[in-house]
Amino acid sequence: MIRGLVLCVVAGLAGIGFGAEADPAEPKKPAGEAREKDAPGKEASPKKEAKKDAPPRLPAAEKEIVVITQADVAYNGKTGKVKITLAGKTQKLPPGTKVTVELEYFYEVVGSCLATVGPEGTFSNAALTVEGPLPPGDEYELHVKILSEPQPASLRAQVMKILSDESNVIKSPQKRLSFGSEEDRRAWRDKLAKFVKPLLDKVVAVNNQLVEKNAAAEEAARESRFNAAAWRKYIDEECRPELIKFRKELVDWVHENPSVETRFAQGVMCLDDLITIVGFRTKVLSLRVYAAAKLTPALEDSSPPAELKVQPRQAPSLRTDKRALQLLGEYYRVVLKDFGLAQPEAPKGKDEPAKKAPAKKEPVKTGPPAKTK
Repeated sequence: MIRGLVLCVVAGLAGIGFGAEADPAEPKKPAGEAREKDAPGKEASPKKEAKKDAPPRLPAAEKEIVVITQADVAYNGKTGKVKITLAGKTQKLPPGTKVTVELEYFYEVVGSCLATVGPEGTFSNAALTVEGPLPPGDEYELHVKILSEPQPASLRAQVMKILSDESNVIKSPQKRLSFGSEEDRRAWRDKLAKFVKPLLDKVVAVNNQLVEKNAAAEEAARESRFNAAAWRKYIDEECRPELIKFRKELVDWVHENPSVETRFAQGVMCLDDLITIVGFRTKVLSLRVYAAAKLTPALEDSSPPAELKVQPRQAPSLRTDKRALQLLGEYYRVVLKDFGLAQPEAPKGKDEPAKKAPAKKEPVKTGPPAKTK
């Protein structure tokens, strides 16, 4: 489901190698976040807003023509399955009018239903159908829409005329819903960490090994002892297949957990791009080795595997290894931030070693140090 396509080892990516000097990239706001949530003059006062189930008091000239009066939620924290039963009432809309109710999660529609207005101007027992399991959280909203297409032909003109009257309004969102307990939410976060942390660690390890192998190969090339066969075996049979496998793991995981990409759109995109960027480095660093050996570049580097030809979705102009290093650091920190897994930074004090003469540290045992070259 990737379009195009954790309490992590921070020490494994600290330092120059994964762009520690670059400022963390801020996650982009989801599309549609800037839209107006309520039309001017229709916002509830703070006192009224505290009453979640009570519609706001509108100016006398305006009438809220559709109101959700009841939303019963049954949520299973283990499976993520949810059942929502709705009831509502309407003013002015004739019996037989079709009312569309959508459930949104971070501006993405994840469920909907079509209710029919009855003779008394009400509808009830409308079952909102949800697309697959949903994570626990407080970010769910119900939005009511009156659309032309589902209306009966005999009522369409009348309904659209009522809606064209600016004094008739529909509050959006109608209600905010909360799914699951605190225990459900902790369990969901743990489930995310069990996937994201190991994958992130493995990407770091492949990047670091690539840099180490590249440094050794360049030195051998300058000394006229470069082993092209051994280098190709590493790049084509070990390094690149690992990266291709990582991308497949990510694609499969997101496909099985579609709400993850909805909730953590920037984190998922950056995690995917990290794999792509390390794949890009297999090309540029290999070309550097052949240049040092004064050999014609290998065809495998001029035309790498199709799975690794994809440009990072957020960096279509990626051309140099310097830029790749910068993006590796930025995107790594975005993944930690978006998934809420970044460890707090140690406060800087007077005892901090000077930058020109940093204190020597033993290698961190929990993960490989980042490499640049």
